Amino acid sequence: MMITMAMALIGANALDTQDRCAGAVEAVQAAYVDGIWRNRDAEAVANGFHENFVMQAVRDGAVASISIDDWVGGRMDGTPNEDTVEADLELLDCSGDMAMVRGELSVNGTPTFIDVLGLYRLDGDWKIVTKQFVRP
Repeated sequence: MMITMAMALIGANALDTQDRCAGAVEAVQAAYVDGIWRNRDAEAVANGFHENFVMQAVRDGAVASISIDDWVGGRMDGTPNEDTVEADLELLDCSGDMAMVRGELSVNGTPTFIDVLGLYRLDGDWKIVTKQFVRP
């Protein structure tokens, strides 16, 4: 009886976490995959990325920090990308108003990036605040 109740509580907590955190994956899809990669949509990027966003990248054996402006700059002109961009997104963790989403991006069928994006929920909206990546 006690085990059954514990399992029911664990199941309920898992469902609550999924419901509470579902918007994190959608935020990554809208701002990162669709906004940057597919549509070059400056408004989607501005809505989904926090102004203090930073991307961490390894360059020449050192870690570099790159702002959203330095990363995408003037490339967000609203012209759809002619390449086929696919993304497999997975919620890795969610605690309160913090989430981590892993993404595997492919361009024209070729695996291109494996990303881990950190998000905070601020005023009810999920915002991407960090990104780390590797090339497969």
